[in-house]
Amino acid sequence: MSAKSTVWIHKKTQGLYIIIDMDANIEATMEKAVVYKSLADGQVWVRPTSEFFDGRFENLTQDAFKHD
Repeated sequence: MSAKSTVWIHKKTQGLYIIIDMDANIEATMEKAVVYKSLADGQVWVRPTSEFFDGRFENLTQDAFKHD
């Protein structure tokens, strides 16, 4: 079994992201949110935790970054 990395891939766009904060709140609803940052352009995004972990994103294993 491969160890998880800090990099997540958005399955639809194939964008790569790192999570900045997993304990944020959306002010209007106080819903828990994930704050994450694009590795491509540095753009910061916020998404409800339930959406981030509903299968839209997949954690990449450390093996995905090994180059022979």
